[in-house]
Amino acid sequence: MYESIYSHYKKRLKQTEDNLSSTKKKIYLTGTVRLIIFIATIVLAFVFKSSGAIATISILITGLILFLLLLIQYNKFQKRKYYSETSLQCDQNELKALEYDFSAFDGAHEKINSNHFFSLDLDLFGKHSLFQSINRTCTNYGKKY
Repeated sequence: MYESIYSHYKKRLKQTEDNLSSTKKKIYLTGTVRLIIFIATIVLAFVFKSSGAIATISILITGLILFLLLLIQYNKFQKRKYYSETSLQCDQNELKALEYDFSAFDGAHEKINSNHFFSLDLDLFGKHSLFQSINRTCTNYGKKY
């Protein structure tokens, strides 16, 4: 069973790395196309300024619309990149946990109760504790409940 879980996370890690690489390429391409559209809009507006105000305004509006559409797409790719990076970190942490390295997870040191007789002996909270080995929460609210 350990091998199937380990291979599952390895496979997810590879897929996430591929997705992240693809997303980074799309971000670069979208940014480059945005820059080209910006420069082309300025150049075309300057070249066709003698053709009249309507032609110049049409070029500027078209360039602005294309630029904004690409900006929206760029932001979507940035969110996808952030999600992929977070997923990648989670998969790496789980692979470490399968090798008994729980350092990426919080042990809730603040919950150690020194007044309880068995609290320190049982290692319920703190570094290398039961809580740290099963905890996968990321927020204080999740850790509390």
